[in-house]
Amino acid sequence: MSQLTLDRYSHLDTVVRAVPSDHDLSVLGEQVEALHPELTGLDHATAFDRMYAAGESLREEVPELAELLAGIASHTSFKATVLVLPPAAENELPPTPVDYRSPEDNELLKVGIYRGLVLGLAGWYGFGYTSQQPGNVINDVIAIQRLAGVHGVSANAAAELGLHTEDASYNLADAVAEDGSRLDASYDISPDWLTLHFLRNPDRVPTFVSAPDPDALSDRANELLRQPYYINLTNPGQGGADNNADLPQALLYESPGRSETFIRANTANLIVVKDAHPEAQAALDEFRSVLGDFAVDLPTDPGCLVLIDNRRVLHGRRNYTEAKSPRFDGTDRWQQRVVCADDASRVKTYEDAARIINPQNLLARLK
Repeated sequence: MSQLTLDRYSHLDTVVRAVPSDHDLSVLGEQVEALHPELTGLDHATAFDRMYAAGESLREEVPELAELLAGIASHTSFKATVLVLPPAAENELPPTPVDYRSPEDNELLKVGIYRGLVLGLAGWYGFGYTSQQPGNVINDVIAIQRLAGVHGVSANAAAELGLHTEDASYNLADAVAEDGSRLDASYDISPDWLTLHFLRNPDRVPTFVSAPDPDALSDRANELLRQPYYINLTNPGQGGADNNADLPQALLYESPGRSETFIRANTANLIVVKDAHPEAQAALDEFRSVLGDFAVDLPTDPGCLVLIDNRRVLHGRRNYTEAKSPRFDGTDRWQQRVVCADDASRVKTYEDAARIINPQNLLARLK
């Protein structure tokens, strides 16, 4: 019987490629086949409830994979993990969409059941936002011709997507409110985890991540980045200025009960507040410069499920280049994204519908 194997891509020991054992893959595959008829035609929320329960029940049957995911879920193990899972059969994968789809058109793919089981094994609550492909828990990461040139949108193939933690502007924990008080941890609707499922990528356009070590920063930059001198703004792909809270907060922060330093930063859309310390901009510049030292291009093989710790890792996408520009013929690069929370109760308060969070519900609390 084979064992789970781990390989590193680069100088970083926190970004790994994990290949489950033949046994664990067989157990997952059997569960996918058993669940698929039951899940066909279900809405996303109901399907994810069922997949979560099925994955949770498999922990004793896939002990190696369950142990790996338990370590990752603690936010103390690997920061980004490429989990090598079976790709979709050629006749089971439809053409790459050329635009965002409604929930009715965005049916759960059979290969997508693997992710649902992994979320159950890890104990993560998958969800979506009203501000991103409304109503979809599963979001398509694709090139869209009408959005070419719109910066801050993953569908813009003409430009690089800058490094960011997913929905950094939705994390307002410890931000300075208008009355000078600090907001508590309940003002955070950003994901703990970002999962990217690679379905198709003939030109191998990479997603890249940066898993920085805060100790690589100077003591002065570390000190300043932990002060409320910064505002993360919302990218157009996440609703734009309508979802901005415009409240100062730190980019580096500690989470109660955890030893790891967490990060919230949208490097492409981030400002220093007017009354910040004079060295706050220099600290931000140093942070940006360090990110490249911890950046890794991730492999793009179909079937791979990338698990990104959204509290410790920034991610982005290289530009396509002219030679690899999308053709919009159904064969282009296609990932599917689901964001996740460690604890469902943290985000469910803000839902408009099951597993669909409305950022306006967070902003309403600030008034």
